[in-house]
Amino acid sequence: MFKSKRAIIMALTIVLSLSLSVYGTLAFLTDSSTVVNTFTVGNVDITVDETEVNPDGTAATPPEGSDEPNRVEENDYHLIPGHSYIKDPTMTVHAGSEDSYVRMKVTLSNLEELKAIPALGGENFELASLVEGLNEEIWVPVEPAVVDEEANTITFEFRYHEVVSMEGATEDLVLEPLFEQFVVPGEITGDQLATLSEMTMTINGHAIQAYSFDTADAAWAAFDAQMTTTTTTAEDTTTTDDTTTTDDTTTTAGE
Repeated sequence: MFKSKRAIIMALTIVLSLSLSVYGTLAFLTDSSTVVNTFTVGNVDITVDETEVNPDGTAATPPEGSDEPNRVEENDYHLIPGHSYIKDPTMTVHAGSEDSYVRMKVTLSNLEELKAIPALGGENFELASLVEGLNEEIWVPVEPAVVDEEANTITFEFRYHEVVSMEGATEDLVLEPLFEQFVVPGEITGDQLATLSEMTMTINGHAIQAYSFDTADAAWAAFDAQMTTTTTTAEDTTTTDDTTTTDDTTTTAGE
């Protein structure tokens, strides 16, 4: 008699409130020469959004009847040196979801141009030179960052520090923001800022069911290896005094 094997892979990729999911339970049950494949439905459901802001990076006026600004899929920013802008990508795990591992990836284009700006660390450029409020005890960085020389990009990966448990939850769980602000150091000149006129920041949110994986590494290896790539894009547009920078937020399943 063959031994029974039961494996589950449930995954979802999300950026802002655009989402898609792949989920299900696949059971291989073997008894003598009989093989039964049983499929049941599970769920991993997340969204990512951010605070609605004015072009100068301050919080937008709350809608009538609320004390808080809207949560939105995109914002427009007017970038100038020495200024900070509210940007707080936040993941919500929805009630009814299975326990899951979650992560966010931040990809920046124009890597060579970023490295050419001393105020951003030069050859030692890190995401921390452009953002504030990143809590690496909550969102743990995965080293090293991934550089794609051909695409001129760098990708930083951050994993939530523990499995997100939703057992018995009747309400959505809002996790801590990945970071709180986007900053333009005052030492950056107008000419240097102009070299970033077409820079994009892509934030991917991923979730995969924790069951059947002993470690986060195993879960994400399965996610990356087995998910079919699907892409959805939402754009945040930022402008400087004489240039326009598009801050793309892209959803990719199985990246």
